[in-house]
This record gives sequence, structure tokens and C-alpha cells, in this order.
Amino acid sequence: MLWFSDDPSLNQQTLRRIQQASDRLRRRLVTVEHPFPHRKLKAGHVYFLNTSKLSRNSLLVRRTQTDNSDPLPGTANPDTVPFTFWETLRNTINDTDLTLFMVLDEAHRGMGKRAAERPTIVQRLINGHDDVPPIPVVWGISATPKRFDEAMTEANVQQSRVHLGTIQVDPVRIQESGLIKDDVILDFPREAGDFSTVLLARGVRRVREMSRAWDDYVSAQEESEKVKPLLVLQVPNRPDSTQVANALNTIREEWPELEHDAVAHVFGERTTMAFGGHVVPYIQPERVQDTEHVRVLLAKDAISTGWDCPRAEVMVSFRPAKDEDHITQLLGRMVRTPLARRIEGNNVLNSVECILPRFDKANAVRVIERIMGGEAGTPGTGSRVLVDPQVMMPNPNIADEVWQIFADLPTETLPRKHANPIKRLTSLAHALAMDKLVERAGRLAHNHLHNVLNGVAAQYAKDLETAVNDVLTVEGGSLHAHKGMISEANWTEIADDRSIQESYRRGARVVSPDVARTYLDHLAQDADDEESLRDAHVKVAALAMLPQTRPRLDEAADELATQWLSQHRVAIKSLLLKPAKVSTRKLPP
Repeated sequence: MLWFSDDPSLNQQTLRRIQQASDRLRRRLVTVEHPFPHRKLKAGHVYFLNTSKLSRNSLLVRRTQTDNSDPLPGTANPDTVPFTFWETLRNTINDTDLTLFMVLDEAHRGMGKRAAERPTIVQRLINGHDDVPPIPVVWGISATPKRFDEAMTEANVQQSRVHLGTIQVDPVRIQESGLIKDDVILDFPREAGDFSTVLLARGVRRVREMSRAWDDYVSAQEESEKVKPLLVLQVPNRPDSTQVANALNTIREEWPELEHDAVAHVFGERTTMAFGGHVVPYIQPERVQDTEHVRVLLAKDAISTGWDCPRAEVMVSFRPAKDEDHITQLLGRMVRTPLARRIEGNNVLNSVECILPRFDKANAVRVIERIMGGEAGTPGTGSRVLVDPQVMMPNPNIADEVWQIFADLPTETLPRKHANPIKRLTSLAHALAMDKLVERAGRLAHNHLHNVLNGVAAQYAKDLETAVNDVLTVEGGSLHAHKGMISEANWTEIADDRSIQESYRRGARVVSPDVARTYLDHLAQDADDEESLRDAHVKVAALAMLPQTRPRLDEAADELATQWLSQHRVAIKSLLLKPAKVSTRKLPP
């Protein structure tokens, strides 16, 4: 698979995302660099390539002659490698045992005509060029498919291939999954004038509010993953140094506790820049999400295409924008939820704010409505587009005792669709034990699941032995460069305690941390040495690797929960019918 874009940083971001999703692909992800000594691309590998690598002067395609013609296959001879990357593609496509797929990321870019009607590099890859055949399967990814379809038509690609149709991703389903924000707040000034610093100060106050809200949520929920909201300040392509300096002064005044290294930029200059008395370092766009000490990001166009940073929760733009496709690309970067799920009962954490004084208001609203799944206020979508919203706070004239009584009122959380069976069982066990319907219900539930794990271990003993060996070993690969040629070799090492603990933590997420902890105690209850405890960690990690383990646990948890609910149905109903206790305290007048 050839993963192609016009931005190397976008490729690196995608590569890292794939690595995070599957450790089995790490040795199969290759960034194409010179020298590239392979006559054919290897099956089962993903090769990341950007436009500049196939430009005229690139070492991957460079000619030995000094003419001004385009680099074409067959006559090139780059340093240390007797063939070009074009020839590598040709050999791969012509091999009947291989099928080359091309993923064109941000597919609406790079499809236009150049001077003298010469095809672009993207068109050469899609349509073929000279003795290089067209790539058999091309998959375009774009948030603006209309422009992509038009570009594909202009590139005459229908003459050489079959169009299988555009796959539209349903935004309503994405929003229901919790991957994008429920509320998008768009701020526009109501009068003409330059209110840059005023609006920026508003954005800073908003991101500070969200920071406090996230800290309170993480603390209350005991979340292991912290969220550090990011403020994005978008400036023109040729930013005025004084304007940027004034903006940074405003940010520092509104956010005095901001650390000295909390501001960075992703400008094309790619170097540390000075604005007045402020020194702002460069950071690669793909690193912003994981570099949590960066809380303010200065950007031009880097965030409008392909950039992925879910913790970007507030944006202030000093740029004008009217084109709907451009606005779609830009605002689409801001609607991702940081934890990839909805935060129940917290409108602040389920919202994103974009302050757009120079955007076309009608087009921006139309774009957000489309991203969020239809027209604003459409029943059933759950999405809202808010313009100039007002935050409603508690009435200060009401005594604190009233709010305390309100907080003490009994509440019940409705079960979610597709609830986690193990969490559902443990919650039920806790409730039954608290109401004294089942004594030590939590221990009974975990013992029931422990027996399931013991059964899986006995039934799939050979598979478990293989999984144990995988936990106890660490596999790797070595690249050996010799006279311009690179060979790859695999190696295996004995896992140390740190690697085993990491395998155990991954396994605990599969079987649930609580069940893993109590099963660990079950396995090591008679152990009197560290070796037995280590073996218990290995067994838990290995059991989690078996594909049969989690389905068996879910099935057993559902069965026991159903049994308890049926067995104690009358007692539970009688609890619900009991009158709630009402406070008799006298309220102040």
C-alpha cells in the first residue's frame, strides 16, 4: 500500500496513529527515503511517500544527465541505487502476484494542471506515465469530496479506471458515538472594527475555564488520562510582528500562570521566532497533541488540512475565510472530543469554541451544521450550533442549603446501549450488596469470572502456552546497511520485568482492571516468592491475548447479571416503591 500526501508531517502523523492502533504493523510501516534499494514494494507493507520525494531534483528519481526534462523511468540513475522509485512502482504494478493500493490523503490537493498542461505527480501516479502503468486501486480521503470528484474528472481518470462511487460518512452516527463535540460555539463580532485583542482575551478566558473543568472532571472520575486544552491562534500568511507581539501580551496578561514554554508555532519557517519580547519555538504539527506543555499554538495554514489534535478546544482566527471547503477543512479540526467519548452531564466539556471575526458567518454556520449532521436543531441529531450563547449560572440569592438538598435527592442513571457486561455485573453486585440483597455480591461476581478464566486456560492450554511465550519474549528487527543496500533481520530477547508489567497492563484493559487484579490475587494467594507473583502477571497477560477470553467473560457476566435480576426482581421492586426520605429542616425565608 502506498500512502501518499503532499505533506511529510501529515504522513508522520498518520504513521504514528497506525502504530498506536496496532503494534503488529510497526515493522510494516516504511517512510520512503533515499536510498531506496528495493526493486519492488513488499507485500503487506505500507509505504509513506510525499510529493517532494518525486520532484525533479529528488534523489529517488534523479537523472544522471543535466537536462531540464522531467524525471522519467528508464533513464534515471540516482546515487548508489541502479534504479529509480518510478521503476520500483512499475515493477510492483507489473508483478501479477502483487496488487498495489494507493491511499491519497487529502485527496482534493495536487490534482490541478500545471504550466503547459503537464500532468502533476499525483496525476502521473493515478493515470500512469510513459512505461509506468496506472496504480490499480486508488482510494481518496477528503473532507471535501465535491472538490475531489471535480479534480478526478478534470484529471480524466475515468478513462483508465472504474469509479466505485463515493462513500459518505454519516456525521450523525459519528456524533452519536461521542467522537465529535455535541456543541460548537461560533463567536462573531456584531459591529465593524478591529477587536482582535478583545476576542483573543475572550478565547483565553474560555480555554482557562475548560482547563479547570477538565481538571475537576479528571479528579472526580479518577481518570488516568489528563486533558490539557489547547488554544489555537490562527494568523495571516504574512503575520505582522507587532500584531503577534500584542496578541502574546494579551495572552500572558489574561493567563499569568502560563508557563514560559507553553507557546509554540507551526509556521513554515520551522525555526524559533521572536515577536517583540516573546521568543516562540517551532513544533512539528504531528507532535502538538502529545506535547501537553504547549497550551497556545500559533498557526497559519498548517491546521487547515490533515492536522489532528483533539485537545484543541478553542480557536481564535485573525484570518478572513469565505470558501466553504476551506472552512470545512479548518473547523473539522476543532470538533474532535479529547477522550473520544461524550462526557455525560457536562456541557462545557462537550463543546468547542471558535472565535471567527473575519469568517463569512453564513458559510461558517452552514459548514458546522453539515459537520454536525444536518440543519441546526434537527430532531434526533443531538447537535447544536450556538451563536453568541449565554452561560447560565446558579442563582446567588438561593441559599446553599437548598442546593445541598437538591444534590442529596436520589438519582438513577439509565443504562447505556451496548453496556460493558463486566462493568454492568460489578455495578449490579455493588448495588445488591449495599441493599443487603446478596451478601458479598462483589466477591461472588469476581469468583464467577475467575472460574471462567480458569476454564479458558484449561480448554485452550496449547494456545495459552504460545501466548505465555509471547509475553516472555520481545521481538524486534535490525536494519543492516551495506554498500547502499539495506537488509532486515529479526531478533528475540527475553522480556524483563518492565515489559511483563506492560503486557499485564494491556491485558488488564481487556479483562477489566478489577477482574485482573482480583484474579491476580487468586492465582498468587498461596505464593510466598516474587517468582510466583511474576508468573501470575504473565498468565493474566497471556489469557488476555486469547481471542476466546473476553467473549467468554462477557457471556458469563451477562448470564449472572440476568440470573440475579430475575432472582431478586421482587425485592428490587419493593425497594423502588419505598418512599424517599424528605428533609424536615426548616428553610430560611
